[in-house]
Amino acid sequence: MESKRVNLINECKDKINRLEFCNKNDENMLERIKDQGTTSFVLAQIEKTREKINTRLEEIEFLENKIKDIPIGKYDAEIKSIIDNTIKTHNEKQKATNDKKALVKEYKKTKEIQSQKFHKASLHSDRENRYKEKEIQRSYNQFVKASETVPDFMKKNLEEMPENKGYYWRNIAYFGKLPAEPGNPLILFKKEQGGILIIHEWTENEYKVYKKIGKDKRKLILSEPRKRININL
Repeated sequence: MESKRVNLINECKDKINRLEFCNKNDENMLERIKDQGTTSFVLAQIEKTREKINTRLEEIEFLENKIKDIPIGKYDAEIKSIIDNTIKTHNEKQKATNDKKALVKEYKKTKEIQSQKFHKASLHSDRENRYKEKEIQRSYNQFVKASETVPDFMKKNLEEMPENKGYYWRNIAYFGKLPAEPGNPLILFKKEQGGILIIHEWTENEYKVYKKIGKDKRKLILSEPRKRININL
């Protein structure tokens, strides 16, 4: 536990150094801004910068007090929580690795069985099947790689979303785990850089795409009818 306390103290010290560095830069910037006069814009920038400096000073004070309290055990519960989370994360990664190995093993077994069948097919069929295998493997690898990087907030939201809502993440659709809401459209969200949210919406007859920036209202950027396929039996 003592070594963990030392680590936590060092983390606090590192954060204090970063905060003090930021404050120093902002103080220097304030000196430069003051030379630009007393326009409303300049005064607003000064006030905004002062607020950031004061917020950092409050955090520095909190961290300095925390450093004093760590050696006497006041943050042992937090340290234990960090250790527990580290172990949990390690176990989850290990499980994901084992699951991946099992899937690859099963895939290889299936591939071996398929290879025996392909051996009896024509050369053209062989080439076509090999291409399909590569596509399956590529898609599988892409899915596994993308799934390992899904942000925690998306995973949490998907747990609470109905099946007809979800996210696009690295060109792969992930759907909610709750039962679908009857009568509601299929909606998939895709987050892009710059706080942009793209919303894909499918109804029975129409496909729409909306764009939403920050807290602004969403704007329709695409609307097209969905084609119906008539099958005559």
